[in-house]
Amino acid sequence: MIVRKRFNETDKLVADRIKNRRIMLGMNQSELGKAIGVSIQQFQKYEKGTNRISAGKLFTLAKALKVSIEYFFKDNPEINAVVEENLDNNGIRRLLKEFNKITEAKKREKLIEFLQVMAKPN
Repeated sequence: MIVRKRFNETDKLVADRIKNRRIMLGMNQSELGKAIGVSIQQFQKYEKGTNRISAGKLFTLAKALKVSIEYFFKDNPEINAVVEENLDNNGIRRLLKEFNKITEAKKREKLIEFLQVMAKPN
């Protein structure tokens, strides 16, 4: 029995973002495929969401499209939920809330230096 990987909504979102950005930059599929080292057929599969994109290839695409990796995932409810959960679980949200209360740049810098010292292994 062959199990086929199915693309999900995140794959579709990434594919759509690639296509939209490519068009915005005035690139054709062949040019972008060449820029990331894949055939036009493979690139078309990426852009349609037929084939999933590896992390390394997505990084290469981001560079070729002159965007950050976050560009492909922003406004995705599924990913936003994971980020929110991690913010809550790790106390990061509380830390950011308190950090944002510090208005003096010098105090912020001192706190960052302190955290860097604390984060170093013994």
